Amino acid sequence: MKKLIMMAAVAIVALAGNAATVTWGSGTVFGPADANGTMGTGGAARLLNADVTMYIYTVSSADYAKLTSGTANAYDTYYKANATAAATTAGGTGSNGQLTSVTTTATASETVYAAVLITYKDGTGKTWYLNNYATTTINDLGADASVGNLARYKGGNTANGAVGNWQAAAAVPEPTSGLLLLLGVAGLALRRRRA
Repeated sequence: MKKLIMMAAVAIVALAGNAATVTWGSGTVFGPADANGTMGTGGAARLLNADVTMYIYTVSSADYAKLTSGTANAYDTYYKANATAAATTAGGTGSNGQLTSVTTTATASETVYAAVLITYKDGTGKTWYLNNYATTTINDLGADASVGNLARYKGGNTANGAVGNWQAAAAVPEPTSGLLLLLGVAGLALRRRRA
């Protein structure tokens, strides 16, 4: 019995020794440079923590493959399907416009996948969103890993080029506005019927 307990303890220590963390960082977040949501530093202000929220979803390899497949609206489909899923929300660090890093736990030789959604509401009340994805593999010694620049580069790798434009979120009619519109149409219909 003692041998079993000792073996279990050794296994736990070995596993703990191989445990690692992956740190996901946004890099500096720049706002849309124009009305089309063009990504870039020219004419685009650095966004502060009060302006931006970043959601990081750890995803399976299968979901990651869907996200990176290049099919139309792959991001939208994923995020809408996972709107109620648990996500890590990163706060802000202040004037440099970089969101606070968040971490996920991994083990040696494990590949970790993430999907990132960044939202921003500009001064006119318009909501924008920016999507990204990232992956990293923990080395066989279980060393910690870091993936940055998720606000600007796919996978956090500058060699992959800048992420596409910010996308304007579709406007969703307020329930009150929809009800008033419905009442107005009903009123017009009744007026025509009486005439």
